[in-house]
Amino acid sequence: GRFPVLNRGRNLVGIVSQRDINRVLLRELTREVERLESAHKGVSVGTDEGDRLYMLCEYPVMKLDFENAGKAANEIKLLLRDRQVDRRIARRIAVAAYELELNICVHSEGGTLSFVVANGRAEITARDTGPGMADVEWACRDGTSTANDWIRSLGFGAGMGLPNTKRVSDTFEISSLPGKGTTVRVGVDLHLGRPAAASTEDGA
Repeated sequence: GRFPVLNRGRNLVGIVSQRDINRVLLRELTREVERLESAHKGVSVGTDEGDRLYMLCEYPVMKLDFENAGKAANEIKLLLRDRQVDRRIARRIAVAAYELELNICVHSEGGTLSFVVANGRAEITARDTGPGMADVEWACRDGTSTANDWIRSLGFGAGMGLPNTKRVSDTFEISSLPGKGTTVRVGVDLHLGRPAAASTEDGA
C-alpha cells in the first residue's frame, strides 16, 4: 500500500510505500547487527543463570507468507525477555531468528524454525524443503540474492540474511542440496565473552 505524508498544515508533501518502510527497517536492522557485532566482543558476564535455562520451540514458516513473517522471531525475543536473558544476547538471537525466518519465507518452498536453549547455549535451526543451493559460499556473501523483482519491490531479498545471521552468531553451519533443501544451524552462548567457534559451510 501507499501512505500520504502531510505537513503540519495538512498539505500533501509526499507518498510513502511499503517498500520504503521495509527498506528503512532493513537498513536499521543492518546497523543494529553491525553494532551488536562490535559491542559483544570482549565483554564478560560472571553468571551461570543461562546454564539452568531450558527452552524448546518449533515454528512452521510458509512460503511468501509476509503477513506472518517475523512472528516466530518476535515470540523468541519475548520468551528470552521473560526469562531475563541479557538483552544484548537476546537481541543477537532475535536478529538471527528473524533473518533465518525471512530466508525461509522468501527463498524456499517453506520449512520450520526450531529454537532450543540448553546448557547455557541457544541454538536456532532453520530447515526448508527446497529448492536448495548449488553454491553455498556465494549465498553467504553480502548482497547476493535469488529474490525476484516482485519480492524486492516489497523491500525483501536484499541479500543480507545469511551474512547478518553469521555476524551475530557464535557458531554458524549451513548445508544445502539442490532440489532437496537447506539447513542452517546457528549457536549463541548465553554468557557474553566466550570465544566464537569457526563457521562451516557445506554444499553437500
